[in-house]
Amino acid sequence: MYVRADFLASAYRTNEIKADSQYKGKRLDVEGRVRRIAVILGKPVIILQGAGFGEDVQVALDPSAVDQASALKPGTSVVLNAACNGAGAVGGVLLSEGMFTPVEAMRQRYPSLFDKRGRRLGSRD
Repeated sequence: MYVRADFLASAYRTNEIKADSQYKGKRLDVEGRVRRIAVILGKPVIILQGAGFGEDVQVALDPSAVDQASALKPGTSVVLNAACNGAGAVGGVLLSEGMFTPVEAMRQRYPSLFDKRGRRLGSRD
């Protein structure tokens, strides 16, 4: 299931129970801009910009994605496939087992997100 990071964060802020029923326990392709690349509690994490202060989406990375993450910079747009764990204790949304989703996989899974030439519709880049 495809979802933008800001929309996911907003859904959890608005109604956590409803958001859990839609997203928790599912693997999501989450698209967003990187706010920060960090190590939290010993785990590599990519923090995607959410809908506002304290509403970021934290994606704990699968070990196979760490090398790709080391090349990222804040502001880069990415799509990560990860398992949704629900709302965080201090706000935002937590996801785990994050891996980068290749553009070709996005084209196959979500053809309506691309034009006839294969370019991403609504891309902010």
